[in-house]
Amino acid sequence: MPPFLFRRNKMTLAEAKRKIQSLGFEEEETIEEYNEIVIDSLDRAVQYIYDSTVRLMIPYYTRELSTEEEPWTPVRPTKITDDTSDDHIIEIPDDLVELIPLLAAYHIWLDDDERKATMYYNNFVQKRDAIIESNMSTAKATIMPTITGTKWFGVGW
Repeated sequence: MPPFLFRRNKMTLAEAKRKIQSLGFEEEETIEEYNEIVIDSLDRAVQYIYDSTVRLMIPYYTRELSTEEEPWTPVRPTKITDDTSDDHIIEIPDDLVELIPLLAAYHIWLDDDERKATMYYNNFVQKRDAIIESNMSTAKATIMPTITGTKWFGVGW
């Protein structure tokens, strides 16, 4: 199993599509009509979550997911296309997978129903911020003495 996962809550492409369907499509046939938009929205969501959240939390994931045998290194998620298999595991750390359907639903509904899209985006931001805050609670500041005094080197997880 790839080292980027917590090995608890894997999400496949098919599961992500089912969760999106439960967020606004009444019938399976309807979501199939929107398949191209759904695939594009899922890819945009996964890449955005990687860029905005995973990269921010690299020190946390490095500490939490590395083992003595295998250090954790960030892996940019594979682009999701029409050719991507439904059993493809989305390469986002497991504590963030619940964000994918919310952000994808935002992109899907943005043109047709701004109110619904805004609701999904606000839910995404609220959950993302809660995850980041929870992980930041384990952050440790590094303070190093220098010749001219004490210097803060920043916060790391």
